[in-house]
Amino acid sequence: MTDASIQRNSLALWQGRLNELSKKSGKPDRLIHYVYVLCDPLEGGSVFYVGKGSGDRVVQHLQIADKNIRCNKTGDESDKTAQIKKIWDAGLAVDWHIVCRNLENKDEAFRIEAALISCLNLIHKKQLTNEKQGNLGDQYGIWSPEDIARECAAFVSPKRSFRNIFIFNVGEEFQKEKDAYEATRKFWDVSDKWASIEGCYAVGLVKGISVGAYKIRQWSEKNKNGRREFEKDDTACDELDDLHYRNWNNIIKATKGYYGFGGWLVASFDGRGQFQIKRGLKEKNVWQHCDPQNSTQEGA
Repeated sequence: MTDASIQRNSLALWQGRLNELSKKSGKPDRLIHYVYVLCDPLEGGSVFYVGKGSGDRVVQHLQIADKNIRCNKTGDESDKTAQIKKIWDAGLAVDWHIVCRNLENKDEAFRIEAALISCLNLIHKKQLTNEKQGNLGDQYGIWSPEDIARECAAFVSPKRSFRNIFIFNVGEEFQKEKDAYEATRKFWDVSDKWASIEGCYAVGLVKGISVGAYKIRQWSEKNKNGRREFEKDDTACDELDDLHYRNWNNIIKATKGYYGFGGWLVASFDGRGQFQIKRGLKEKNVWQHCDPQNSTQEGA
């Protein structure tokens, strides 16, 4: 019998043991809240998943993979489940460890989970199979010097005029790509009307802060999914300084939720401290102040 078979056949046993420990009131062995890791023996025991939970949470991932195998379910699986099945296919068992236990509450577990995910991603130079960087990764996860610079960014208010700046939320793609240009340029449901306008720009935002700013040379034709990508104009450099590493939340707020629901925006700036929403707001002929402290609106 292989290690994989032994592990699969003992999942119910481990479920019972973990749930029993979670009921104990003695502090040294309490499992009310804990942080755990799943490790891959095919990769020298390296961690491929970090999680937090209580009771039998750590083995629930293995139970899901086991159920999928028994039901002959394939496709539409998480990267984590696929990795577990790959290890079992090799006849090996998934190594798992509870790395921090007896935690006071969920928030404490969330903090440790976020820190561990950030640290392991940094060490391995690759992403774990976690679909996101911890439940509170945005609050407690890693900050690079670039992240700190972005957080200190001033509200966008360019000193020159810009017409038709496309504003894209690229947070998810940027996390995967780690390349601002690739994350910003593709793939968008841009209509023929917008794609045909010349002299446009694009910015990619992560949590409202611009990680990339580009002058659009041209848009591609639509792909089979009806989406396009753009190519940047490499001759545009200094003119983009006022758009890059800026806080765009003053512009986003003006759209009254449109951006938050996944819509991309188009805005113009007059170079004198005012902006106009061209896409993402019904009142398209209204100029607003870039300074969020100044709520006065003036007609164009």
